[in-house]
Amino acid sequence: MKKLLLLITIMLGALAGHTQETIDTTKGFGWGVDASSMIDLTGHDMSTLNIDAYFGYRSPSILMAGIGAGIDMMVSNDSRSFPVYAIFRTSFSSKPQLLFFETRMGCSVNHIYNENTQTGFYGSWGVGIHLATGKKFRSYFVLSYNLITRDNYTWHDQHVGCNSLQFAGVKVGACF
Repeated sequence: MKKLLLLITIMLGALAGHTQETIDTTKGFGWGVDASSMIDLTGHDMSTLNIDAYFGYRSPSILMAGIGAGIDMMVSNDSRSFPVYAIFRTSFSSKPQLLFFETRMGCSVNHIYNENTQTGFYGSWGVGIHLATGKKFRSYFVLSYNLITRDNYTWHDQHVGCNSLQFAGVKVGACF
C-alpha cells in the first residue's frame, strides 16, 4: 500500500510539473465536469460512482464560484443521490498555483433503495492539484471529504434508523 501511494504521489508530481505556464487569467464565465468515486466511511455499504457538472464565474484568484449538480450512484444497491450545490474553488492567490481548495455545499435529493425519497444537506471539502493547464482549460485531481445527511424512514412497515453518510472521495475533472 505504501508503494502504491508513493507511486501515485510521484506520478502526480510529474504530471503537475508541466502546468501553470499557460493559464488564461481572464475573468468571466467558466464551466466544468468531473467524475469521482467515494468510499463510504460509515459502514452502510453506500460507496458511489459520481458525475458532476457546474458553471459560474472565474478569475485569477477565484478558480470557480458558481452552481452545479450531480448524480451519485451507489454501487452495491439501488440508492441514488442527486446533489445541487454552490461551488467555490480557489488557490488563495492571483498567481498560478499548483494546489487549490474546493468546497461544495447545498442539498441532496436522496432515493434510498428506490423506496424512500428525502432531501438533506450535501457538503464536500477538498484539496486539489492541477494536472494540466492550457489557455482555456485546467484538468485537476481532488481528494475530498463528503457529507450527505439522511433521516430515519419506514421501509416495508419497519422503522429504519438512518445515519448521515460520510465519504472519502477522489475526483478527476476539467474546467473550461
